[in-house]
This record gives sequence, C-alpha cells and structure tokens, in this order.
Amino acid sequence: MVDETALPEAFRCGLQTIRDREVPDAAVVAIEANFAYIDIGAELLGDVYQEEVARVYVRAPLTFPSAHPYGFVTVPCLTRVDGQTIDRQHRDHRTARPVHVALGVQGSGFWSWDWTNLPAHRPEDLAAIVEWARKRIRMA
Repeated sequence: MVDETALPEAFRCGLQTIRDREVPDAAVVAIEANFAYIDIGAELLGDVYQEEVARVYVRAPLTFPSAHPYGFVTVPCLTRVDGQTIDRQHRDHRTARPVHVALGVQGSGFWSWDWTNLPAHRPEDLAAIVEWARKRIRMA
C-alpha cells in the first residue's frame, strides 16, 4: 500500500471525505505521476454484464482540485451480456498498469472517462468521483 501521509494535504482531505461519505475503507493502492488509484470497493453489476461483481479503482490527481480526475479501472474487464462493446473501456490498457503491478492482477478494464463536470472547488469535492464511477458503470 501507499504511504498516504506523504500525499498532499488537499488530496488527503478529499480522500478522507470519500471515506466519511462513501467508502469507509477506501485506500490508495498505487501512484503514477500525478495520479493516485483509489480502491472504492466492489460493485455489484446486475444484469447488464457477464460478470457479477468488479473491483473499482478511481484515478484521481494528487493536485485535486487544481486538476481533474481522469478515468477508472475495473478488475476484471467487463463484458456486456448482449455482446456490445463498452464505450471508452479498454482491456488491459497501459493506464491500468499501476493497479496490475501493485495488486498482482491481470484482466482489467480502463474506462477513459473525462471528469471535467465533476465539482472541483474544494478538496472535499473529490468524494463525487465515487458516484460518478458507479454511474458510468450503470450507464454502459
């Protein structure tokens, strides 16, 4: 795991808000460049996917709210039951590599999703990334 005490104060504040409001055991599992990968837990998937559950890792900038999050990772990569492709999901994309390395997993989906409409005025606004990722999975 990552030493969270070494992360920027504003980012730690946003991470704590995620824990307080959404996912009490959220944890930073990897860092690459300016991005942290935060484990926001398992998501039950319902009837849209062949898979029943996926672990979700949101990709948030360490400089939030000055920079916007971009994308998230699911383990495993998801497959729709109707065989349709999932818009903006990329199987085993290089951007998911930090999660692969940190957790020793393969078979991920990187969802290249632009979060520019996410509220980004205060560090606490980072908590919105959780529902945004969940919503995107439900919309696929």
